[in-house]
Amino acid sequence: MWKNIQYLQWKNLWRSQRLGTGIAARIFMGFFILYFGAIFLVLGLFFTEAIDESDLADRPLFALHKFVFYYLLLDIVLRVIFQEVSEVKFRQLALLPIRKRKIVQYILGGSVFSLFNILPLVFLLPVALSTMKPEYGLLPSIIWLVGMFAVLLFNNFLALQIKHFISGNPLFYVVSAGLAGLIYFLDSLGIIPFSTWFFNAFIVLTTYLWPLIIVLALTIGIYYLVEKRMLNQAYVSGSLKSSASLFEKLNFSGLSTYGFFGTVAQLNMQLMFRNKRIRTQVIFGLLFLLYGLFLYSGDRYGPTFLLFWGLYMTGIIVLSFAQYIWSYQGSYFELLNTLPMSTKQYLNAQYTFLIVACLVTTIPSMLYYFMNPDIPKINTAAFFFNVGVNIPFLLMAATYNKRKLETNTAGTFNMQGVNGAQFMFIFIVLLAPVFIYLPFSVLGYKDLGLLIVGGIGLLGLLFKPLTIRGITALFNEKKYALTEGYRSN
Repeated sequence: MWKNIQYLQWKNLWRSQRLGTGIAARIFMGFFILYFGAIFLVLGLFFTEAIDESDLADRPLFALHKFVFYYLLLDIVLRVIFQEVSEVKFRQLALLPIRKRKIVQYILGGSVFSLFNILPLVFLLPVALSTMKPEYGLLPSIIWLVGMFAVLLFNNFLALQIKHFISGNPLFYVVSAGLAGLIYFLDSLGIIPFSTWFFNAFIVLTTYLWPLIIVLALTIGIYYLVEKRMLNQAYVSGSLKSSASLFEKLNFSGLSTYGFFGTVAQLNMQLMFRNKRIRTQVIFGLLFLLYGLFLYSGDRYGPTFLLFWGLYMTGIIVLSFAQYIWSYQGSYFELLNTLPMSTKQYLNAQYTFLIVACLVTTIPSMLYYFMNPDIPKINTAAFFFNVGVNIPFLLMAATYNKRKLETNTAGTFNMQGVNGAQFMFIFIVLLAPVFIYLPFSVLGYKDLGLLIVGGIGLLGLLFKPLTIRGITALFNEKKYALTEGYRSN
């Protein structure tokens, strides 16, 4: 039966109207897997060398388990936020003469082969041979590896169960992330030694089999709980989706009091938070702000590299939304054109909304001053360049994108409606200011370079009315081609 279902999915790929996009997405995913797979593989092969300069260099096995414990904390949070069960796949298969249990088992079985499970295994396999085997031998190392993979699968199914119960309240996403963060800090500060307990529990696997049996039993138990719940939900009408989440009920009615801008801002916020694809990208972008905790620690990177990341960090929402501003509304684009409003007025409101979005990501990034005093001035220059140059450039680029984006499809690694031109535009807006700044940085005039980058952005902001007029004229020229493009896909 599994072979037949896989054959049907294979035919679905090659008969799809979006064949080109589907293959392009898989090629992109292939490069993504190879890149991060190589990183995990090298880390696994040279783990002991990687910790030579750390405080745990003389305790490589404890360092390994501490690293794995922290990774598992991050893993469960990322799974709860990003991991999805394919509701579309169930709807396709539920119309065929296939038992519901077989379909659910196929979907759950497919989740085992997600990147959340494959990439850690690429690390665990070489580290078991390079770090565990010299100390305990081959067979205990294999048992340890099986136990670790069972924990990953436990996380896999536990995340699906947690996601079901907290989907109605986004506050629980914050609570789960906060709980994981609390465990991390309590352990890293030595208040409660969670990683030591984890080490002691798993090192027993090298001597006894009963801990492995317990781990496998827990994994099988959580699998059957998830399977039972999904079987109860498995109907074509209700599918595998739970009731509407609080995200989908958010109205943002308070924004409408700010006039026309407030109305556009309210519609944008509803679009972002009620639709899975955009919501995932926005949440991922906001979480990306935390990457500065690793990026800004120490003096490993120069100001040119920090400017690049400052542009990305302060403009993450702009980069993921501005050039798709029409594509996200492709389903009702014709209705949008019939509303009693001027295009110039609408674009001006969108521009203002994107400036506010930049502020939302820029202000928290200033807190990294306590890790690197240069960050506020770098990110301020990046902010002005984003709002003065990158926003109008991407709004202009949006008029050339004739592909409608399905807003409620998968949020991660979803290439539907995206082509190489969008990536090219992102590279342009990120690299252009870097190349402007680079000569000043090389000659030692770093602050002058930042002043020029920020000044160019400020100059663009001052010419905002002229820019809006130009984008409006371009849109009026392209809107009929956009209408036909959104109709045909």
